[in-house]
Formats: sequence, C-alpha cells, structure tokens
Amino acid sequence: RLYDWGTKSRPSAASAFIIGEAHRIKDGKLTVVALGALTNVASAIMEDPTIVPKIELHWLGSGYNFEKQTMSNLDFNSLMDMQALYVILNSPVELHIIPNNEASRMKMSWAETTDRFKGKHDLLDFILLRWFNHLDGGRDTRTIWDLALIEAIIHKDLSTKMQVRTSKEKGDRDVWMYTEINDEKMREDFYRTTLDYLEKLK
Repeated sequence: RLYDWGTKSRPSAASAFIIGEAHRIKDGKLTVVALGALTNVASAIMEDPTIVPKIELHWLGSGYNFEKQTMSNLDFNSLMDMQALYVILNSPVELHIIPNNEASRMKMSWAETTDRFKGKHDLLDFILLRWFNHLDGGRDTRTIWDLALIEAIIHKDLSTKMQVRTSKEKGDRDVWMYTEINDEKMREDFYRTTLDYLEKLK
C-alpha cells in the first residue's frame, strides 16, 4: 500500500514500467488495466504527474448503485489500498470502472468449462485441476471478475457504459462506469479464443 509519510508513493518495477510506456505514446493514450489495488498506478502518477494525460485507466473495483448514483468501496480491490484509490479519484486521469456488482455476472460453470476444456490441452487440464483442488473446489460456478473487464475492453460491443459524477469526497469528477456486460457472449469468446490459440501452438 501507499506510505503514510514522506512522498507516499511506493516505487516499483510496475510503476516505473507505466511511466516509461506512457512516455513512449506519441498519439492517443496508453491503456492501463488494473485488476487489483491501485497502488502501482497511483505511485506512477505521484512520481511523474506529466503522464496523467497520457493514460486511460480501466479498473475492476468498487460497487455502484445506478439508481441512487452512489459508489461504495467495501470491496477487496478498494480496501487493499484506499489511499491509492483516493489519489486516482482526485486526479484528472481518464478513468473507466467496472463495478463488482456488474463484473459479478461473469460466472463460469464447472460443467461447461469441463466440457469445453477437458482433454484439449495440458494447460486446460491444469486449469480444471486448479479449480478442483482449490480450497473451495467443490463449487459448481466461479465468478471470473477479471475476465469481465478484459472482454469489455477488447470487445466494446459486448458492454455499455455511462459517464457518472463522483461525490465530493471521491473527487467530484466525471468517470466512466460500465453499466452492463453481455456475459454470455463474453464467455463464448473466452472459450473460443483460448481453444483457437492453443490449437495454433500445436
């Protein structure tokens, strides 16, 4: 997490990489995808504020009530570094958020995943074994939060988003919030793309 004193940033190989890649961009913006706490991105911005206009940040985190237009931050990705979240929300960096209440629709079933993957490749058999041997391996379904955001970025036609205004204590600024994902087509794309890729490796 960010420090409570000094410069507060926590320099790392990841934050240095973000800074370096951002400065390489000549036209457009660098797409940065954060699937956990925002520590690395916040550190990069604090270390080099000049990269802010060069970044388009997509983050999996928070919850959002579209009816009440309120954001909650009791999820794992927010709580793991609330200072970093504060830095991001109070910066002008372009921010696209997929809230957990929407990403949670990306569920994979054991039955379908086994049917699609079993015996097709050693890597796929390993994934199935990992599911089975996990602490909660008996689960019939798993939520694959990260996949929802990745699919939404790659296939813009499989999701919708809207611009919302954050509250005063959370930056008082406009951010993009994913409002809906086509989880069925996203799952199909994941299965098909994975199998096609592994087939090419043979």
